[in-house]
Amino acid sequence: MISSPKTVLVADDEHAIRRLMQEALPHHLPGFEVAVVADGQEAIDYLSSHPVDVVVTDIAMPVKDGFAVLAHVRNHHPNLPIVVLTAAEVEGIQREAPRLGLLRVLQKPASAAQVARQLLEARSETARGRMSGFPLATLLRLLQLERKTCSLHVRSGERRGRLHFRSGELVNAYAFELDEEGEDAARYLLSLDEVTIDFERSLHNHLRRIHTPLETLLMDVARRIDERRRDAGGDPTAVASPASGGARADERSPLASAATDLQAAIGGLRGRTEVVARALDAAAPALATVAQALAADERTPTAAEERRIAAAWSEVTELAQRLARAADALGAPADPGRA
Repeated sequence: MISSPKTVLVADDEHAIRRLMQEALPHHLPGFEVAVVADGQEAIDYLSSHPVDVVVTDIAMPVKDGFAVLAHVRNHHPNLPIVVLTAAEVEGIQREAPRLGLLRVLQKPASAAQVARQLLEARSETARGRMSGFPLATLLRLLQLERKTCSLHVRSGERRGRLHFRSGELVNAYAFELDEEGEDAARYLLSLDEVTIDFERSLHNHLRRIHTPLETLLMDVARRIDERRRDAGGDPTAVASPASGGARADERSPLASAATDLQAAIGGLRGRTEVVARALDAAAPALATVAQALAADERTPTAAEERRIAAAWSEVTELAQRLARAADALGAPADPGRA
């Protein structure tokens, strides 16, 4: 008996990309047919009326973008593997592949062979029954990568709220039933199970009430959930409801509060480290040229070059100091050589 062909849906507003995928993907995915659409709305309409086995979507598209496609897939087709194409740097999120579930991320331009490999990898998760859908945290990381400004409406049963992003940063959150905003509201919403999501292009709340990095909030929420599971004897179904989710920040013991503050500081330090690394990478070629010229006594550095060297040195010095303070706070001896 001959099985019916499977379908790959490709959503991209660039005609050349659609044509490339339509012509090249079948060579890497025997038994698959390729359907193409030009924007997010067309992708959602196609998914609503046709059986699809895997999805490839660009992020930046007209009418509705790739985030709308992601939300639709997560809400209505949780077992559908999806590959996201983005112009942003994705090395960091690709390292998290084992935790991405049915989602894979590729930086454009990507070849048909790369897309096919990622699609097959994501489909293997479904075949093994390892995971349904993809984590909300992964979607939030993509918002960061794309520097997205929007509000994300999050719902889990009767519980709901909004997460507000400005240029990829989580700036505020509001939990409806708690009538509360800021970091406590964000932790509450990030801890909800089996959420459905909707992207709202306009930013409902421009006020910054959240200063802790998103990664730190996610780690804090995961830690609290793990603690509640341990307290419940390891039974994942016995985790306390987020609405009653343990002590509030102002009710925690001094040690727990200090630990959370330290975690936030380390999360901020991690982000700072990445910024410094990128700045130094960008400055390295110019600094090398200046160093070679100075070594050969060819010339003295210009004022702009001196400022750049001083700024880079200041960044490294500050980073070393913060690493030393974090090591001291953790009770470990600081190693200036490694900092």
